[in-house]
Amino acid sequence: MSSSSEESDVRSDAGPSRAKKKYRQQFRDEWLQLQDYRITVIKCLCHSLHLCASDACKELPHDAEKLTRMIYNYFKNSSKRQAELKEFQVFTDTNIHKLLRPAQTRWLSLSSVVNRIMEQWDALRLYFDDKWLEDQDCQAIHILLNDHIIKAYFYFLCWMLPKFTRVNVYFQSEDPVIIEAHNKMKELYRELLSLYITPNHLKNTPLDAIDPTDSQHYINLKNIYLGLGVANQVAVPELHVSTEEVTVMKQKCLNFIVKACVGIRKRYSLNDPVLSSIAKLDPDSCLSDNRLQSLSSLFPVLPRLKPQTLNDQQTLDDEWRNLMLTADEQHLNTNQPADVFWHQLSQIKDSNGDNKYHFLPRFMLQVLSLPHSNAECERKFSEINNIKTKQRNCLVTNTIKGNMLAQQAIRRTSENCVNFNPTKEMISRMTAKIYENHEQIVLE
Repeated sequence: MSSSSEESDVRSDAGPSRAKKKYRQQFRDEWLQLQDYRITVIKCLCHSLHLCASDACKELPHDAEKLTRMIYNYFKNSSKRQAELKEFQVFTDTNIHKLLRPAQTRWLSLSSVVNRIMEQWDALRLYFDDKWLEDQDCQAIHILLNDHIIKAYFYFLCWMLPKFTRVNVYFQSEDPVIIEAHNKMKELYRELLSLYITPNHLKNTPLDAIDPTDSQHYINLKNIYLGLGVANQVAVPELHVSTEEVTVMKQKCLNFIVKACVGIRKRYSLNDPVLSSIAKLDPDSCLSDNRLQSLSSLFPVLPRLKPQTLNDQQTLDDEWRNLMLTADEQHLNTNQPADVFWHQLSQIKDSNGDNKYHFLPRFMLQVLSLPHSNAECERKFSEINNIKTKQRNCLVTNTIKGNMLAQQAIRRTSENCVNFNPTKEMISRMTAKIYENHEQIVLE
């Protein structure tokens, strides 16, 4: 009785704690939006896509993920086993690549792990066919590698996961891609829906009005498309795959896609007022006939970027309306990156030698600088970890900051620090003033 009561107490404590955490998050988001801070909460799109794919993978059999971990763990600490595997790789004419470790915290690891196992599948299967009788540790791996349905799941993941990783990698770019964020998320969501929603319903219903869990509009399970790899795997008559096994496999893959669509709807608003408005500001759209007639519609959703006075707002709008005329005169190139386009616009002079556009380039560059992913923050954290090692654990913030800025300066002008030539301005700054923070270093 005591043990069961303790278990019930643990369960009762776990429930409210999760509920409290969810309530606090919701309260914080709503409070920030209600306060006059002009704050908009935008979730990291890279993390959101990673969580969507991770949650969707839970709909597939656990044996698929279990196989990736067992294979890696079997070889990771044994040079002898790795050398023996290399012989089978040579025999099957397979690229000699190392097996990868699946990691929950790395955004793109699962796709890479699955692709690597599929690349090495024949070599691995022959290796464990040879070893399973004498080594009990590899019997489970041998069984799964010879399971044709498990291989079909791997074919499905090889086809499906890159759809998430391509968009994820795009959002991790150091280039300003926020103007494409809304369209990229909508394209991914629409592509996933098209795999199991009837074309008529997908075509005639607004994207945000489609319920991804409404089975009334699903394609027949027999006709669902899961990639060529899956289709070829289950169609081989020599494998003797039963109809029931194929049906169960297709249903689980369908559950994967549905769960991914639900995750996207949960973590990203298809009617996001900020990102949907910013999507209209790429250079091609700004110079098209369907462009915005006025920027005033953006001022409510971007209150901290708009000019503060009415006169400055009017000047910004006038510059926007005159942009079409300047584009024809100056032959502006819209095929270049957006930040380069707006910077070049800021360099155009009028007949008096003054900048013809003052407010518009600044406004657009501020829009491009809005955060949509914390990938850059993750990169900075990695740089800090490389700088502040155990041997250099007493570095102050200014020293770390200077080291990171020096790295950026070197990358802009040369390949490495050996070929880097400091400018005269840099050398002129090497004075006694650089030691003024000595007092701060001692205090810290």
